[in-house]
Amino acid sequence: MIRIIFNIFKAYVFKHFLKLIITFLLIIKFDSSFASCFNYIPYAHNQLYTHLPASTKFCVKLKDKKIYYNISKNFSRKIYNNFDKDSEIYAFGDSQFLGIDWDEKSLKKHDLERITNSKKISIFAAPNNGPFQVTNLINSLNEIIVKNINLKKIILSFNYGNDVFRLQKKWKLQNFVPLKSDELSNIMSKPFLYDLILLRGLLTGKYFSANLPDNKKTFALFRNLDETEINKRLVLWLNEIKEIKNKIKKELNIIIFPPYWVFDLSKKEKMYVNNKFLKLICNIQKERIFDEVILGKTNLAINFTEDKRHYTTGYLNFKKSTDECK
Repeated sequence: MIRIIFNIFKAYVFKHFLKLIITFLLIIKFDSSFASCFNYIPYAHNQLYTHLPASTKFCVKLKDKKIYYNISKNFSRKIYNNFDKDSEIYAFGDSQFLGIDWDEKSLKKHDLERITNSKKISIFAAPNNGPFQVTNLINSLNEIIVKNINLKKIILSFNYGNDVFRLQKKWKLQNFVPLKSDELSNIMSKPFLYDLILLRGLLTGKYFSANLPDNKKTFALFRNLDETEINKRLVLWLNEIKEIKNKIKKELNIIIFPPYWVFDLSKKEKMYVNNKFLKLICNIQKERIFDEVILGKTNLAINFTEDKRHYTTGYLNFKKSTDECK
């Protein structure tokens, strides 16, 4: 229901404003589903990284089902009720890594379970966590990582379709995340308040969009990126990863996701993006920081979640990168 309201606002933002606000509040009052589940994943930022609400359980509505989340005190999603201290694998990234269409009741395995053949996984991921936010989060958990005797490996994600923009020096976390960490607890028992916050962001043009992604516009922004700056920022990030690896003394892998916004581009435009994508993969590989570089491969039949920004669980094929840079 909230998605329908957002679409109405998209078309009639400044028309009959008061009527729409009253209608919105009445729907909240009488729709009991607003009291139980969120319409969008609740998360916040502390200026260093984004995170899910610690030590909570909540659900998020997705089409005709509810997806359940169990979050540890360290902000990780526990996909099989593991304690972080018992996990063999720590995974760090953005919302693609979470598996937003997956929970323990799903018939499919979580993608990380498929890749690692393990259920003992803690996923330290949240929307809008870019490369530098991930390194900030890992550094904040350094003591937990070092002391976990069960921890075998750490896996990072690089979600190219978003992270190539988040690498930019001008990209500011605060411009994309509506809540600060100390505000997150206020909305956990009142999901409709979160909807109102997102609605405010929609009306002011900040933080949040109810629109499906405009792939042509995204491609135009991509074409305008400064490749020299991308390479400099990538080197800076990889140097941070090197320092982390030297401290944690654990196996360190990376999973690179292909851009989601290329599929309705022209053949020439796709080739342009894919060439840039391959260059980044090769630049990461040649540094030899990661024990494994794993690539997500798409199929002919594209399968997205309803927001058209995330690949569905089980859709991508994952393979170790070995010959892409020869």
